[in-house]
Amino acid sequence: MTIDYLYSDKLDPDNEFHQRKLENLENIQRAYARKAAILKIDPARLTLQTTEKCNLACIMCNIRRPNKNLLEMPYRTFEGIKKDILPTLVELHPTNIGEPLCSKWFGKLCRDLGHYGVLLDLTTNGTLLTKERILNILPILADMKISVDSTKKETFESIRKGAIFERVIKNIELAVKLRDHMRCPSAPTISIQMTLMRNNFRDLPEMIELAHRIGVDRVKAFHIFSYSKEMDGQIIINEEYEEVHRCALSLGKRLGISLEIAEPFNGFEKSTLIERVCPLLWVETFIDVNGDVYPCHSHGGDKAGSIIDSRFEEIWNSPFYVRLRKKLKRGKPTWHCAGCGMNFKKVDRNQAVPYDIKNFKCDRTYDTDRIRWSSRMKQFDIVRKARN
Repeated sequence: MTIDYLYSDKLDPDNEFHQRKLENLENIQRAYARKAAILKIDPARLTLQTTEKCNLACIMCNIRRPNKNLLEMPYRTFEGIKKDILPTLVELHPTNIGEPLCSKWFGKLCRDLGHYGVLLDLTTNGTLLTKERILNILPILADMKISVDSTKKETFESIRKGAIFERVIKNIELAVKLRDHMRCPSAPTISIQMTLMRNNFRDLPEMIELAHRIGVDRVKAFHIFSYSKEMDGQIIINEEYEEVHRCALSLGKRLGISLEIAEPFNGFEKSTLIERVCPLLWVETFIDVNGDVYPCHSHGGDKAGSIIDSRFEEIWNSPFYVRLRKKLKRGKPTWHCAGCGMNFKKVDRNQAVPYDIKNFKCDRTYDTDRIRWSSRMKQFDIVRKARN
């Protein structure tokens, strides 16, 4: 399998680290092809939890906000590893839990990425986008995903509490305008990202029309992950969503808007799946706010080490990592890899891996004896502790 989901074609060929990145990518391909357990390569993608802080209080968030006790990674923690990781890194995604623009050193991060030629894969609520910030982001940007959960002001503001609908749309329009004017070498794309729930799923076709009208390249829409019995009621069922889903796919094709949207929860047949080995253990790594390193977004708190205590290279080839790679190579995945849909691929539907409604409810158990979409929300089901 080719590692084809990275934005490597957007790398700046004039950057002094460009050749090192290409060589590392080639070595990743070879290591993944033979499913090597011990790696002499570096990860090509890093998810860096720079902050848990956010200026909004969205109803689907697992963190009660406002909250003054949330963690933020000190810049010195990142500074200690950037010379080891960034020269060969293709892209960096800052923060899955908070709003990355709330980080006090987001500007420094952008400058570091620019120096080392690393692409920024950004997800933001869009409220803090200013002209100055957009201009700093665009030269290093691969894709910016801006969260917009409804085309209706009242619905949007009831979901994303603290946001003003008109201001977010205005910020997106500004980002598109500046992007088109700058014509950056990385050809950055701008996406709208939507969390589908009972309150808003019928707005999906209108969201695609809005994206087309304001010049957005793509619409992403995913089912809500619930963290309470109350939010379980927001999970949309098959019959309700099927017609909206069909309409959205047709509309996106007609308007030329790229789509990455959730399927209806209508199950799947194992015979329609192609087995594969998930590439994450060879391609990516995840570093939390306190410096803890995890092999996957489905970590559940099971860390491979800490960059505060050890060099990243030692963690990357730690016994934990090596055991997981060996198990995948033998076709006997262990840990959260067992039963994970990332080890399968669908060729006949909009989403690449299978969905299962049970994994989206608050009492999910992440069964390992059945194929599930993934365990990606395990990182949100735990409470991390600050390091001294």
